[in-house]
Amino acid sequence: MKLIIGLGNIGKNYENTYHNVGFMVLDKIAKNYSLKFNKQDCLSDCAELNVNGEKVILAKPRTYMNESGKAVLEFIHKYKQLKLDEDLLIVYDDLDLPAGSVRIKEKGGAGTHNGMRSVVSCLNSQNFRRIRVGINEKPQEMDIADFVLSKLKSNSLVQEGVDIASDSILSLIDGEMNYSNLMNAVNSQF
Repeated sequence: MKLIIGLGNIGKNYENTYHNVGFMVLDKIAKNYSLKFNKQDCLSDCAELNVNGEKVILAKPRTYMNESGKAVLEFIHKYKQLKLDEDLLIVYDDLDLPAGSVRIKEKGGAGTHNGMRSVVSCLNSQNFRRIRVGINEKPQEMDIADFVLSKLKSNSLVQEGVDIASDSILSLIDGEMNYSNLMNAVNSQF
């Protein structure tokens, strides 16, 4: 079983904002498989698929960004067979990376991201995989909170990062690449 969680904020007001990149990546993956997020489970909107006999859950927490960890913890409690360091993948925006860039890591801290702070705190662990999509095209004079909740610019480079992240996850799901090879291939691009 694999659990792929995209971080973001639920609701129309937050659609297509910088802070919803995790949701955008999952939406693109779901579209590829003609899936809909029509199931609610573990405080999240979920879409499920089966690939070569393995269940894959795509989840968008309904907890809002700063409490994302609550939803992740619900999944960990429900699906006891999940191995944090192998079966969990968190996808999220990262203001510390240039817009459109992508970084894939095996483990690490939360950095400045409140959603990831919540996940790390609730799991009491940093040992899980993550894909970070760079969103830093913030105007210097703009407040960080205002920026991450603003709509993507029409010419935003962030969409390139969304495409790379979703394509990367698709190659994992379909078994075209293992995590280590994918991490090396993607990280070497930037």
